[in-house]
Amino acid sequence: MNNSSASMADERLEITRKALWMLFVRVIIVTVLLAATILINFNSIRLLEDPLQLFLIGLVILVYGVTIPLALLARHPGRNRMLSTATIGVDLFLAAGLVYATGAEESAFTFLFSLAVINAAIIGHRKGALITTVLTIVVFATESILVREGLLPDLSGSISHSRPLSAFMSTLLVNSFAFFLVAYLASYLAEAKRQADETAEKRLKDLTKLEELHKCIVQSIDSGILALDNQGRITLANPAAFRILKQPSSKLIGVELEKVIEGMSPPGRLQVTPFSNTKEVILKPPGDDERHLEMTVNPLFDTAGEIAGSLVVVRDLTEIKSMERNLMRSEKLAALGELSASLAHELRNPLASMSGSIQLLKSELKMEGEYKKLMEIVVKEADRLDNLVQDFLSFARPAAPVFQHVDLAGLLSDTVKLVGNDSKFSKKAPLSLSAPGRLVVRGDPNQLTQVFLNLLYNALEATKQGGEVTIKVETERGKIRVVIEDQGPGLTKENISRAFDPFFTTKESGTGLGLSVVHSIIENHGGGVSIENRLQGGCRVTVELPPVKDLEDDVSEVIS
Repeated sequence: MNNSSASMADERLEITRKALWMLFVRVIIVTVLLAATILINFNSIRLLEDPLQLFLIGLVILVYGVTIPLALLARHPGRNRMLSTATIGVDLFLAAGLVYATGAEESAFTFLFSLAVINAAIIGHRKGALITTVLTIVVFATESILVREGLLPDLSGSISHSRPLSAFMSTLLVNSFAFFLVAYLASYLAEAKRQADETAEKRLKDLTKLEELHKCIVQSIDSGILALDNQGRITLANPAAFRILKQPSSKLIGVELEKVIEGMSPPGRLQVTPFSNTKEVILKPPGDDERHLEMTVNPLFDTAGEIAGSLVVVRDLTEIKSMERNLMRSEKLAALGELSASLAHELRNPLASMSGSIQLLKSELKMEGEYKKLMEIVVKEADRLDNLVQDFLSFARPAAPVFQHVDLAGLLSDTVKLVGNDSKFSKKAPLSLSAPGRLVVRGDPNQLTQVFLNLLYNALEATKQGGEVTIKVETERGKIRVVIEDQGPGLTKENISRAFDPFFTTKESGTGLGLSVVHSIIENHGGGVSIENRLQGGCRVTVELPPVKDLEDDVSEVIS
């Protein structure tokens, strides 16, 4: 419906434009031809007494007078049909007047009838040309017969009334045939032009749609696309390229790609060859984390088959590399878990016997002095070994989570209160919690409490006296994130990559299993955990959990 309305509107505008063009041409023709006629027949003595001169002057005034209202009518697009009909009528009237004034069938201006027919073919197509041709023949024949029979005055004085009837009729028939021939050729050419215009317009629309489609594809594709000229300067880039390279348009377009990715590792130029080639690089932007990028360089050929530049496809592999590291860590943890489970099982029973025996000896024997201190050390270390074995078991064979609907904000609030009441940390650094009123996740409340207790204790131990630990809950793209930030010294790049490895710790008395257990619990909940340094100093730990709607809704009770 919209396309049809637009097409009709375009057609009306085209008819109006053609009519205005013919009005302009008519004024020029009338002015030039009639001025020439008046000059040829100029009689300075009896100019206003000559009927021919008066008729021509009147005809000029009449044509000018009709042209003005027609031009005003053109300002109303809804009356374009009336305008086109009136324009053709005025052309026919002008031609009839000039032919009558200059000798009827013997006039040199009979070609003006052909112009009227051509104009009708342009505006009214084949039907308009045929109707105008019939009217032209009727008008031409009628005025010629009336002048020959003396019913109309001979203004030119050049008509021979003694001319044979056969010659007169021959002139009428020849002109009539010429009018029909002009109508046929003009309508054929006008129709051919109209079809050619429609075809060209359709092709232009198709090309425009295709161009828009290509633009949408380039704009929507998730990989970065860079077009380079032969000097390696970037001539085109899609939004994904700006996002991946983290550069605005002003710093990409017209700049050499090598300058954009300067400082990449491993170093070396991107080679443009007749074949596609791929290279993985690591970018280290100042003040930002390093990113792993894959750049595929393809030659860009022109229509002659010559290399006109290159097309670079940029993919951000940072998340993929992180997933690969997590997978390797999971495989390592799985193998180590089996070993730890066996070891813990073998240690637990003899350790329990030893611990029980020592406790019994301590209660039975009355030790003092050095022996008492030694016995206390033995008991303390036995308890530490027992805790270590428990950590082994939690890491190696974590208990299956008992999933429930959990109010995450309420759970975090309770955990913060629990940690805040610990005398060891209550005066070291305040805890600041920012969370929406209610966010429901599906998880094991005991295990989630264990996770956040572990992370908060780590953050408080790392934070200097007078610092602050913040806990923020964020939602993005259907995921719920808990972000814990401390104001400690931060971690080295190597320590960050090993933070979730079992038995790795930066503490003097740590077992190195706390973050490994955290990682295992969150994975079992279908989420993820990551650690990074903050630009302002300290560490940021992000725990990501899926919302309830992404999991099976099999529990109605919400635990807070």
